[in-house]
Amino acid sequence: MTKIKPSYDDRFIQQLIGTSMISSVRVAITELIANAWDAGATEVSIHWPEDSSDNKFYIRDNGIGMSQEQFTGRFMRISYDRISAQGKLVTFPEGVEAGKRVAYGKNGIGRLAAFCFADQYYVSSSNDGKASITYKITRGTGANPIEADPAEAEHEFKKPGTIIYTKEFKGRSIDLQDLRKEIGMRFLSDPNFQIFVNQEKIDLLDIPEINVHEFNAEIEGIEQPIEIIGIDTQRPDGTTKQHGVAWHVNGRLVGQCSWKGPNGEKFLDGRKSIAKRFTFIVRADCLSDLVKPDWEGFNNDDDIYPRALEAVNQAILKFISDFFSEARTETFNEIKGQNEPVLKKLSPTEIEEWEGFVKTTQEECVNLSDDVLNDLAKILANLLQAKSRYALIHKLGEYNPNQLDDLNDILSKWTVDMAKEVLDELEIRMLLVKELEAKVKKTDTDELKDLQPLFERGLWIFGPEYESLHFTSNKGMTKVLKDLLGVNETGSRNRPDFVILPNSSIGTYSVPRFSDDDGGEVGVDRLVIVELKKPGIPLGSEQREQTLKYIRELKQKGAIDNHTKVTGFPLGSQIDPLETEKLTQGNVTIQPMTYNTIIKRAESRLLNLKQKVENAPFLQDIIETNKKTKAQTELEGV
Repeated sequence: MTKIKPSYDDRFIQQLIGTSMISSVRVAITELIANAWDAGATEVSIHWPEDSSDNKFYIRDNGIGMSQEQFTGRFMRISYDRISAQGKLVTFPEGVEAGKRVAYGKNGIGRLAAFCFADQYYVSSSNDGKASITYKITRGTGANPIEADPAEAEHEFKKPGTIIYTKEFKGRSIDLQDLRKEIGMRFLSDPNFQIFVNQEKIDLLDIPEINVHEFNAEIEGIEQPIEIIGIDTQRPDGTTKQHGVAWHVNGRLVGQCSWKGPNGEKFLDGRKSIAKRFTFIVRADCLSDLVKPDWEGFNNDDDIYPRALEAVNQAILKFISDFFSEARTETFNEIKGQNEPVLKKLSPTEIEEWEGFVKTTQEECVNLSDDVLNDLAKILANLLQAKSRYALIHKLGEYNPNQLDDLNDILSKWTVDMAKEVLDELEIRMLLVKELEAKVKKTDTDELKDLQPLFERGLWIFGPEYESLHFTSNKGMTKVLKDLLGVNETGSRNRPDFVILPNSSIGTYSVPRFSDDDGGEVGVDRLVIVELKKPGIPLGSEQREQTLKYIRELKQKGAIDNHTKVTGFPLGSQIDPLETEKLTQGNVTIQPMTYNTIIKRAESRLLNLKQKVENAPFLQDIIETNKKTKAQTELEGV
């Protein structure tokens, strides 16, 4: 059977690089200039047709160019991974010193932006200034979505570089003045990267006054203020590639143009639309003595640069705050409308407090997205209504970053209601074990009556099949035992859920059995008898026989039948070494245990968490209570 290869529709290129890169002249020319930047160019020349009789277009750079092998492996490789193949940093032509430059490209699609200007175009390139290659690039169909046919060279190279050109120009959607404006707003951050359009250099004068904002940063101890120029594209670009803060010293870029300081200090969140709209040029000639030899940042030998950085940051933040005051008001009104149901339940003072928080956060935290601000506003509104008020905020303030990440991870996997239900149950069980551990160590028999209620809530200690979710205290069974044993309870020893004997207490817990015919209750399916012996009385054959006696008498009185599965747990502080084995007779099992074994079993069933959370606040409370009780007992004894 013949191997089948894929074919490509003529829409493939448009779907690959996106509609805007094919149809938007602004996006397409930006991508082609960015390619020249990535090629290590210091100069880019563009010929833009000014009238209908001129159909020639080209963009030429003096970058590193391409050899035949590089053209094949880079230009003609669909979705070429530049970062993996060449790294993040730009390589400059031999002899060119332009500082460190970070490449814009990542996905290998920008070169196809030339299809915006013509259905076919030419690429000529040389990587040594001598030999060159020339290809005609066309959009194909079938097995070849892009085709490169060798063509006769029309341009000579005396140094490395690349030129992309066409004689069938169709990109007349913007005029020359708008083109210069669009380029200027995005590529004036680095003085070492100059762009010429129709032989005239792009500069600030190409950008309309409405898009340029000039202000200063005053620095104590420096006579001349630092001049800052803000360039506003008015509409956010898709990325922050050509945006950020660019520090210029004596006409040269220090570090990179980005939303970080020259030494890597974080400034503005690149996810904000502001960061995709503005570029700020900081003219800091006064810091020339602090520039590092490689021009990648400033020296921090004294406090001049940190003070300058802080002043510049504050000046830019103030500009952004003032510039977007109307937008903040609109955002605030939207957030207030979304929180109206909760705000209606607050007092006027609380609403005023809420409004103050939201407005202040807007002004001082420009890095916050509107969604995050809305989340904070919702949290505050709910806190103002909650009984605990700001207690949660105080707790969060005590957590370190790793703990906050852990909390976020927990809440991403659990809802608060789910986590509370699980943790509440865990707390109840750990408290029960802690109380049990404290009480079984005491020899005062008056405390014995407190053990039975603990076991009523702690049948899970004996095993998963004894979860209290299924077993409930059987008062009717208890009454039968009382009548059989002739127990007459009075006063403080009155416990309706279990039987109290002179040296022990008996509790009964059962699961009902239901009819297969009508679903009605027809008896007892499972019965658990827990007999707590007074400390000091060892568990032996006599105690085990007593439990069997109770079970036989319950059968004689009809309280249970031969289908009932019965488990008896005689419990005491110690067991006769000869009587530790479990006794089984039909559906009846008797398992004597010591209190210490019970506690160890309980801790094991809790996955030994007690040791890991020994310092949990809820455990500390009961520890302190037990200490006070012990001290009071000793004092009364004295």
